[in-house]
Amino acid sequence: MKRFLFLAVCICSLPTSLLGQENRTHTVSDTLHFEEKTSGRLTEQDTLAAPSLSKAPVAKPYVNPWSLAIPAVLIARGAFSMNSHLDHKLQRYVVENVKGKVRADDYVQYLPIASVFAFPNLGMPPAHTLKERLVIGATAYALTAIFVNATKYTVRQLRPDNTSHNSFPSGHTATVFTGVEILYQEYKHYDPWIGIGGYAVAAGVGLLRIHNNRHWASDVVAGAGIGILSAKLSYLLFPYTSRILGKRKQSQPIEKAIPETSSSLSVLPIWEPTHKTLGASLTLQF
Repeated sequence: MKRFLFLAVCICSLPTSLLGQENRTHTVSDTLHFEEKTSGRLTEQDTLAAPSLSKAPVAKPYVNPWSLAIPAVLIARGAFSMNSHLDHKLQRYVVENVKGKVRADDYVQYLPIASVFAFPNLGMPPAHTLKERLVIGATAYALTAIFVNATKYTVRQLRPDNTSHNSFPSGHTATVFTGVEILYQEYKHYDPWIGIGGYAVAAGVGLLRIHNNRHWASDVVAGAGIGILSAKLSYLLFPYTSRILGKRKQSQPIEKAIPETSSSLSVLPIWEPTHKTLGASLTLQF
């Protein structure tokens, strides 16, 4: 009886197993057939609809925030060397050995920022459009004015020529280094030597402030740090300050920057032979 039951169970279960095997074979066959049919028929719409496994690139700021450490060190170096032996020794040497004053620093301090807007006329592509450079420059010089004047009338350091108590930091040096840092950031993709040459000019302005007995060395070092810091902060703040320009179009990579043709700034000399006068014509087109 047990053998009969066991044999009956085996006979009953045999078609089910075979049927399941047949169904599985049919299913696998259909799956392979479907994949074979659809593998060569993926359309562009299917490709776009497929989820992307790669993450979208994250936009990085144009200025590395860690680079703020450089101007911070300059400002700290200038602050801690106020009234130092080096300051007084250097200024005593200037007073005893340097004769005459050179006032070129009053004008050269604006040369770097003027170059930022003039170089596109010479075929040098900046990193930002004219309107964007105006916003960046205005932000940078506003920060410079705030930092310099707030420090001058808080510290009230006496000038080397004993004329006033607003020596620290040097405003001329801060102004020229603000322009130089903007010059470097705008044209470093085109030729980094433009910014390096600008830094040489800025250093010359700082030395002239010492030469003219208007500032201590500590004033010049701190002023350079404030100028660089203000310019870098203006680039870091640009995603927010640029809102006054409305919605900004997607910028192309800096390496492929091209001159902006919709906005231009032109400076042309004018000579009047009748009165023998020399002037300049400034044209700003948006």
